[in-house]
Amino acid sequence: MKLITEGEELSKKICKLIDCHEKFSFAVAWASYETDVFQSIITNENKIRKSTIGIHFYQTDTEVLEHFKNSKKIHFMLQPSGVFHPKAYLFWSKNKNWDIIIGSANMTKGAFKNNQEICMHISSNDTNDDIFIELKDTINKLWNESISITEKNISVYSFMKSKHKNKINVLSGLYGSSKAKSPVNSIVMNINWNEFFEQVQADRNHAVEDRCTILELAQQLFSKKNFNKMTEDERKAIAGLNNNYMGYDWGWFGSMKGAGTFKHFINENFQFLSDSLNHIPFSGIVTKQQYEKAVEEYLKGFKNERDGLGTFTRLLSMKRPDYFLCLNKKNRAGLCNDFGIKESHLINKDKNIYNNYWDEIIMRIQDSIWWNSPCPEDELEQKVWKGRAAMLDSIFYEG
Repeated sequence: MKLITEGEELSKKICKLIDCHEKFSFAVAWASYETDVFQSIITNENKIRKSTIGIHFYQTDTEVLEHFKNSKKIHFMLQPSGVFHPKAYLFWSKNKNWDIIIGSANMTKGAFKNNQEICMHISSNDTNDDIFIELKDTINKLWNESISITEKNISVYSFMKSKHKNKINVLSGLYGSSKAKSPVNSIVMNINWNEFFEQVQADRNHAVEDRCTILELAQQLFSKKNFNKMTEDERKAIAGLNNNYMGYDWGWFGSMKGAGTFKHFINENFQFLSDSLNHIPFSGIVTKQQYEKAVEEYLKGFKNERDGLGTFTRLLSMKRPDYFLCLNKKNRAGLCNDFGIKESHLINKDKNIYNNYWDEIIMRIQDSIWWNSPCPEDELEQKVWKGRAAMLDSIFYEG
């Protein structure tokens, strides 16, 4: 009898038991395809007896379902009462020798690598056959309650898994590709509306009312006309290139005076800028698909690769300040530090910066307590609330 707490040791032990025994069964909530254990199972398919894999929360790899499609040995638990959650591995041979591994470990990459698991290895040398017989009966019972997976089942599962991928990652504390802080460790994600408003008001430049006025003026412009129909002064103000339009400093939320190519496009009123912004609705929900179309349109104009998140998100934050923050070098360090994001993921050298911006910044913003708070009654608070994502700049601005 032995306690196993290391994933790699557990993986090696299961693979060894598969090789040395004549038969094996298992019941697990989830399974990953690319593990040594699963590859060992495939190699020794002739030894498999009644076994069951769960698919709840879309944690089982689609390739696992594909491999065991229409299998008479491997069944899948599609919709149990409650959550299908066993983790049991059973191995035996004709000489009545048997081994059991039971505990917290599913048949997944995480279990055999990074997760903290605790499992017990019990063999026929440790006790009588009662536990072996009882576990075998239980695994057989689960097999009888589950079904052989079909092509139609797999098609539906694959679609739903893809559809809910982002939700699954977020529930796991993952946003994008970064191994960042847990959401509960981010200060900004966990402050309530009152705390958020206090931090906005604590802006060292005391520019809260001016910031709100700029956002209101931008909203008025977008409510009346498309970006390419605005005057040159209006476009420059929206783009952060005119710091004195209507007597206000439009450099708040990100001055773009140093972006020469962008400035040229604004001055010449290039159509792709307006086309890009037209993919973002003026009100209501903004989806990632809409954002991706805006990105695609925006990048069409930057054939010399002088694009950047600063210029792009400046425009977005003026049209939808409730959803977007102008991310620039004046606020990036503080925001990335709070979220636990590597700044390099949001700088042009990383080809995925636009996708990273949505997954690692916008999705965290949308999961923040203050962002999901109802619109307050106080007049100034309402103004801040309507531009709450953009107003993060006042909290993290370093200048």
